[in-house]
Amino acid sequence: MGGAKFDLTNFSEPPEKVRLMFRAVTDFLNEKTDIGSLTVQDITARAGIGKGTAYEYFSSKEELITLALLFDYSAKIAELQRLLDGVEHFRDKIFCIMDWLHEGSSYHMTFLRMLNLSAGGMDLRQTLRDKFTDESLEGLRSYLLTAGDAIMEQGHLEGVFSETDPVRRRLAFATMVFQIALTLDEQMEQSFFSMEYAEMREYVYQTMVRSLEICA
Repeated sequence: MGGAKFDLTNFSEPPEKVRLMFRAVTDFLNEKTDIGSLTVQDITARAGIGKGTAYEYFSSKEELITLALLFDYSAKIAELQRLLDGVEHFRDKIFCIMDWLHEGSSYHMTFLRMLNLSAGGMDLRQTLRDKFTDESLEGLRSYLLTAGDAIMEQGHLEGVFSETDPVRRRLAFATMVFQIALTLDEQMEQSFFSMEYAEMREYVYQTMVRSLEICA
């Protein structure tokens, strides 16, 4: 059995041993362990299974780490979708996204560090490049774009803003996400932002809405 079988379309129910290995990898990441120093034995020991089991599913440590990262983040995206489904109005959905980013700041920073291809050794960088240009990740990008467009269309239908150009909407949405993402790094937040998070959240929301009001 090869790791190539595990893509985002099959991630909902991986075998239990694979799930245990994925959880071990994300535990190490959350503990800020140097990924380059991790071994397959470290991962399987944390997972409570034999070292040889890893090679029944994955061709290398790099493949295991990369797929664990993709699996875990796809689960986080699914969690966000459940949260969004639980709120009705545009403003609440935007705040939901902001809070999801802000409250999971440590997790998101770990993910962003892993996306920085300077992390780990040459083999890990190459595997990341290969996997993150894979068709499965393109599907994730497409989902996020579609979900964002649907939320922005809801804002227009609710009369929150008048802009109908989908490109301008996407730019405004991306700018909002970027502004909140700046707070993911605690040092940057302390250095550049003197306002409380709730105040900043409202400011970012109002700025986005104003940017989408068409001036005659």
